[in-house]
Amino acid sequence: TCKYCDKGYVCYAGSETSNPNDNVEGYICPVGHYCDPEISTTEIECPVGTHNPSTQGESTADCLPCALGYYQSLTGQSTCKECGTGSTTMDTGSTDCSCIGNFRVWKSEANTCKCIEGYTSVPTIYEIFAASQEYDSLDCAPSICSPACASDEYCDFSSAKCKKTSDCSQDACGGGAASFDTTMQQCMCTDEA
Repeated sequence: TCKYCDKGYVCYAGSETSNPNDNVEGYICPVGHYCDPEISTTEIECPVGTHNPSTQGESTADCLPCALGYYQSLTGQSTCKECGTGSTTMDTGSTDCSCIGNFRVWKSEANTCKCIEGYTSVPTIYEIFAASQEYDSLDCAPSICSPACASDEYCDFSSAKCKKTSDCSQDACGGGAASFDTTMQQCMCTDEA
């Protein structure tokens, strides 16, 4: 019987080969792992911030750090995740992303950057054009309306009060035709002429 298993393999007790690949006597080390029989008799997960896209990993050197702009918060993975819009990583081997815009926090569950409490992002037309729709990378500013408005409300900058989006035409256009622009977060008067 084999008394020693090669690195990059997992050998079952009684295996007659040091590099089994039949799942009867053992198997090739799977992706996301490395196999070193001097450390463990089973595969070892690559640590957070790394990945191993190949089988037959032999050591932690086979666990590659995630590239800039990518992260991995789980162990034993074959790939890294790309940071979402408005975020990046500060170094290779990251376990999370950092926001580009000021006064933002990265939300791992959505992989996006949101304004911190008490701040809001109300981009100007120029910022929307310049950012090419990447609003999550813009700086957040202190909320004029505090507390922040509900989802069916908007902040009326002239009064610094939250108002219902359904009241948009009365407030902004003197009762004339208007619509609420969700991108600009304000009432927009429409010309009916």
